[in-house]
Amino acid sequence: MSSSQVRRSPIEASRSGTVLVIDSDRELGQSLRRVIQEFRLSLLGCERSARDLKLGAVAPPDVVLVNLSASELGLELLPEMRQLWPSARVIFLADWNNMHLYVDAIKLGAYDFLPKPLDTRDLGTVIWDASSTLLLN
Repeated sequence: MSSSQVRRSPIEASRSGTVLVIDSDRELGQSLRRVIQEFRLSLLGCERSARDLKLGAVAPPDVVLVNLSASELGLELLPEMRQLWPSARVIFLADWNNMHLYVDAIKLGAYDFLPKPLDTRDLGTVIWDASSTLLLN
């Protein structure tokens, strides 16, 4: 996609959308950054671990991408994320062997849940949809 064909997030119409990434996988983190840049959203930060993240010290993001792994606490932090950032769209990414967490994540208020290996087109679509819903609310 050339720079003249870059898709713009609907959020850009009113403000610059921000994305917080919580991810300990360096390679996946690079892919996430590319998708965020493609949609011209601002990367608020890229935290290596949900365990070390101090949610109250982070500016409210529009979208939160959380890469779940067996050692992560991302799902346990979802209620606190929802309380601190009620309008943020939280999207979880997890390996197929952790898909049992899908129902729990949705019940706790996650916007979406994507399986890994990740198709960046799917992620782009979900980020696009998440940012679109912010304009509608």
